[in-house]
This record gives sequence, structure tokens and C-alpha cells, in this order.
Amino acid sequence: MNRLLSLLSQTVCKTYRKSCLHLGSFDSVVYRGGSDCRQSAKMSTETNASQPKKTLVGVCQLSVGADKDLNFRTAESLIRKASGMGCEVVFLPECFDMICETQKDIMANTEPIDGPLISRYKQLAKETKVWLSLGGLHEKKTHSDDGKAFNAHLMIDNNGSVVSVYRKVHLFNLEIPGVVRLVESEFSTGGDRVVPPVATPAGNIGLGICYDLRFAEFAISLAKSGADILTYPSSFTVPTGSAHWESLLRARAIETQCYVVAAAQTGAHNKKRSSYGHAMVVDPWGAIIGQCSDGIGLCVAQIDLDFLQSVRQKLPVWSDRRPNLYGNIIPAIDLVHKTDSNSEESFAFGPTAVVKASQVFCRTDHSIAFVNHRPVLAGHVLVAPIRDAKRLQDLSRE
Repeated sequence: MNRLLSLLSQTVCKTYRKSCLHLGSFDSVVYRGGSDCRQSAKMSTETNASQPKKTLVGVCQLSVGADKDLNFRTAESLIRKASGMGCEVVFLPECFDMICETQKDIMANTEPIDGPLISRYKQLAKETKVWLSLGGLHEKKTHSDDGKAFNAHLMIDNNGSVVSVYRKVHLFNLEIPGVVRLVESEFSTGGDRVVPPVATPAGNIGLGICYDLRFAEFAISLAKSGADILTYPSSFTVPTGSAHWESLLRARAIETQCYVVAAAQTGAHNKKRSSYGHAMVVDPWGAIIGQCSDGIGLCVAQIDLDFLQSVRQKLPVWSDRRPNLYGNIIPAIDLVHKTDSNSEESFAFGPTAVVKASQVFCRTDHSIAFVNHRPVLAGHVLVAPIRDAKRLQDLSRE
């Protein structure tokens, strides 16, 4: 309902950290960030008092090849390890399914979302009772045969259901003669929308993929749509990763005051391609609270929503913005949809009143906005949850 209220408001107005273990080589590294925060702000979303505010997440680092079954079994072992440590959300990197040498090999091994590979991950999520961020499936198109696939980021809940799909909108085209050539647009089709943040046990997660990390507007749009965590599953090249990886992740965390989680590919995948690695978790103050080094591994970090709110309250960048001077980023995210005025559906409003579909002009998955047949004031709008609740605290954050 907060999202709907925020969107309606825009329309009307026009306008600590805890320790982290790296478990790749069964060594442990402890990261602790400072707590020198200064003054502050509030985002539009609030944390539900009933939601756990500290959650463990696992971030995987893989070095996949063309063998999809081997890649799955490697990821499975890390997911089970993270689950055993109490992680509630586990993040996998871009191209978690495979990295092949040629476009022909890639296209020969793509699968749709309802294919056998994702079915295995859905079953694994259900068995381990963890949420999975699968960041970069080579998704086979079901209605086109143009020789290209989508680069799709899936969120699977702990019941084994796919709850969100984001298709990468920024395609990476890099060619440095004699050094590296990776032209993603030759084998991928860009997505056409940014998806709403996904409510998970760790907080609201905004979905990106790899090259999306370089676009600050993308991150700000997700943060303004309610994200607590931004995730960028990646397969950064070695030249770009060594130069920019850490700087970009920390910048996105600092400017949005969100946690940033970035699972990564590492090492040589074949003769043509190697990845930088260094999977990382950055807190809203910009401190690195978890990081993998080289090789296949797992880091575990704690997401603390109380700490996130304290940063936003002590450093008020959101309320201090001056969009009238330099423009405003309005999230182009479809959080609401129109209702069918001819529908016979109705909604309860209080103990006795009934709202007809013809009165509802906007609806989210959780809320409705409607007008009275004879409003007291012209333009008077009412917003109500779809689910009946006796107390405000019984409602979800959405």
C-alpha cells in the first residue's frame, strides 16, 4: 500500500553490520565496518515491526563452464552449505547455468524458465527452505527464433515458486583489440522493463544484472520504488573488474543507501573468457561486509534493516535532493494496473461497505485506490488494502 500511496502522491503533486565468513577454501575472514554515520533522512517505505530485521544471506562465487549439470551440482553444494548456516536468501551469479565458447553452443543449450534446469533449482529451494536469486539464465525465447536469448534474473521463493523475472536491459558490448571481446548484443536480446523490488525475508530486493551496475539511474529508480537491497549478479571481465568493480558497488550502495549484493563468476571459463570474481556485499554506509577472494566459494553476511534505516535517518540525502534544479528520476516500474470496470469483482471496505470494480481505478497486488460515487470533495481518493485486517500492524510492508 505504501507503493500505491507514493505513486498516487507523485501523480497528484506532479512531481553492526555483522561479521562475514568467506568459505571458499574453508578459511574465514572477518569484516567489520565502522559506524561513523552523521545526520539524516527517511525513505518512503517503513519496516514492518513483525518482520525480522536481521537476516543472513549467502553470496556464491562460481567458475562455470559448458557442462550445465556440473555447474548445477557446484551451485547446489554452496546453496546447501549456506542453508545449513542459517541463510534465508542465497544469490548466484550471472551465467550460473553455463558459459560456452561460441554463440552456437549457447543457443543449443538455452532453456525456457519452465525447463528442466530451473525445475531443479525450484526443487532445491523448496528442500532447503531458502530464497534463490538466480542471476543470469540464458533464457530460451518461446515466441521467437532470432538466434538470441534473454539474460534473465529469476527470484525463487522458499516454496519453490518463481516470483519475479527480470530480463537484463543494458547489454554489455566491449571490444578491446588483443585484450577482450564480449559483445552481448550478438547473442542476447535486451529486456524492456525494470521490475518492482521483491519482498523477501531479507528485505525488498531490486533486481539487476552485471552491466546494469554502471547506470546510477537504474539503481535510484529501484531505491525510490522501495528497494532495501540491490543485487547485481555478475560476470565482470578481468580488465573492467580490476579497475571498477569495487568502486561501482560501493558507489551504488552509498548513493542509494541500500545494501548491495553481487554474486560473481571467477577464473577461466574457456580459452576465450575469464571473469574477475570478488563476489561482494556492501552495506548502506559503503563498507564491504563480505567478499570472496579467488576461486569457487561462498560469503555470508547479515542484512540489518535497522542499520539501513539508521543510515537513512542520519544522512538525509533523499529529503535533501533538489530535483527542481536537475530533474527527477521517476521510477518507470509498473507497480499498479488498471482494473476491468466491467468486472463483477467487489472488495470489502470496513465491516459493511462494499467497493465495486467500477469504482476502482488503480490496483496493486495488495491495495486498491477508488472513489466514492458522490465524493465529499472533488478528486477525493480512498486507498485501502485488499486483505481485511483489524489492525494496521497486521498488514504487510507492501
